Amino acid sequence: MNKIKNSNSEELFKSAIEYHKKNDLQTAEYFYNKILRIDSKQVGTLNNLGALYQTLGNNEKAKTSYKKIIEINPNNADAHYNLGNLFKELKDNEKAKICYKKIIEINPNYLGAYLNLGTIFNESKEYDHAMNCYHKVIKINPNFADAHYNLGVLLQSLGNNHDAKSFYERALKLDSTNKEYASGYGKLLLKLNEHAKGLKFITEGQGAIVFNQSNLEII
Repeated sequence: MNKIKNSNSEELFKSAIEYHKKNDLQTAEYFYNKILRIDSKQVGTLNNLGALYQTLGNNEKAKTSYKKIIEINPNNADAHYNLGNLFKELKDNEKAKICYKKIIEINPNYLGAYLNLGTIFNESKEYDHAMNCYHKVIKINPNFADAHYNLGVLLQSLGNNHDAKSFYERALKLDSTNKEYASGYGKLLLKLNEHAKGLKFITEGQGAIVFNQSNLEII
């Protein structure tokens, strides 16, 4: 984030942050815009304003804020990431992919870009590309639990339950309190006929279990 250039702007920024944290978004917006009238190239202010507009559902203004940062500094990976996440949220996956790929050009170790790109590839059934993205995350940071979990989910969907189990277990080892991991692992264990252990993990994940005559369904 760029440093605020003068004391007046610095005080305004502190006020904006304070109101933003209190979820008084209208007042925070007022202070952010007041800073930008002093200096329209304040990257930190533009970023926070973009996030504020995104919270309000004003996606066009959020895009404008993130794009202004990129105009100021085309190599600002965080701005590309925020813009990519916004496109992803809006289901515009092609534009999101462009943003994430640009981030990787700027910073080949940007984990979030690989993770989200993997999710998009998975959704479009480009499974090999998705797996490559998740494996890239793990190569950069072997302790990134979400990448292990996502690989487990993907492998399970492809019928490779044995390898999926290993990735679920690794994710849980890294984050043993994650309810989503526990529930996903438990459901896989049921498919593998490890019922007692599976039910234990589903309970930890707070899943609801429904029995019927023909099968065991988890919701």
